[in-house]
Amino acid sequence: MSVFTGKFYPKYILITLILFSCLAMFGFTDLFNSLGNNKKTNFTDLKIFDQTVVLINQRYLKPEWIKPKEMFKASLQAIQRQVPELMIDLDKFPKKIKVRILDNRKEFELGKHISIWTISFTLKQILKFIEDKIPNLEEPEKIEYAAIAGLVSVLDPHSAFMIPEVFREMKLGTRGEFGGLGIVISIRNGVLTIIS
Repeated sequence: MSVFTGKFYPKYILITLILFSCLAMFGFTDLFNSLGNNKKTNFTDLKIFDQTVVLINQRYLKPEWIKPKEMFKASLQAIQRQVPELMIDLDKFPKKIKVRILDNRKEFELGKHISIWTISFTLKQILKFIEDKIPNLEEPEKIEYAAIAGLVSVLDPHSAFMIPEVFREMKLGTRGEFGGLGIVISIRNGVLTIIS
């Protein structure tokens, strides 16, 4: 169904896909470029997650579709799938979250109002607990990627997070040309422009 008319129009899906592809190519470029610097960072800082939240808040087409509770829950479930030793009990969600790692347990109280901004704060506490109990996590950045993927999966069927490797491959594969559409797009003076 189109968000514009209540009818299903393939051209609006195409526009949405192009928009998110361009956002991924040009809006997230700084995020992905910063990942290649090989500096050891604390994965509990959630820098990429925080920047993703800002981009969603500033640029998402339909702000009324941003549902923080569902986004938070999907992020937690994605993190749980990424860390086998982790169990997250969401029975009392959105009031409390019970987290268990091996034999260690901790409850996290949530405020009365979950906003897109408070998700990051609570996730940082949970990730700190994970880091303390499993100090030698392999590829900890994948936990943050999982949290982001869960977060955006709730927005709409066309929103998805690409890990940096997939993003680089997509960028090389598209190079501003979309087969079958007969158009070439580029950024000129900071504006998305159809060249031909």
